[in-house]
Amino acid sequence: MLDAPDHHCGVGAVVDPTGKRNVAEFAGPLLRRLEHRGSGGCGAGWIDAETGELQVLHKEGRARNVLPELQANTSSLIIHALYRTNPHSKPHPYVVNYQGHRTAAAFNGNIPETPKEQKAREYLDAHG
Repeated sequence: MLDAPDHHCGVGAVVDPTGKRNVAEFAGPLLRRLEHRGSGGCGAGWIDAETGELQVLHKEGRARNVLPELQANTSSLIIHALYRTNPHSKPHPYVVNYQGHRTAAAFNGNIPETPKEQKAREYLDAHG
């Protein structure tokens, strides 16, 4: 799927179902392929293989600005390339609480950081 994706929506995931391979090496090529959707920012979310902790990295700007900091050891990750349609949009993934667990979510859309949307995000964080 990495070689010739059918859809370029700005969101991607890489998973090794065996849980044995570090898939972080695919983050760079996938982000660069999705970056045509926008270069307003990008990010990644993953569960660290050694600590089991959720890690999230997102920054404004092009993938080359984020990738040097992406030092992941994981068998699954999600990525996001921001296509800015609202000046308040921020790169994903967002960290939310879902049924008592922290999770990272990236999607093709915006939750702008205006006061009204911030309240909605806080509600989602609290209630899943």
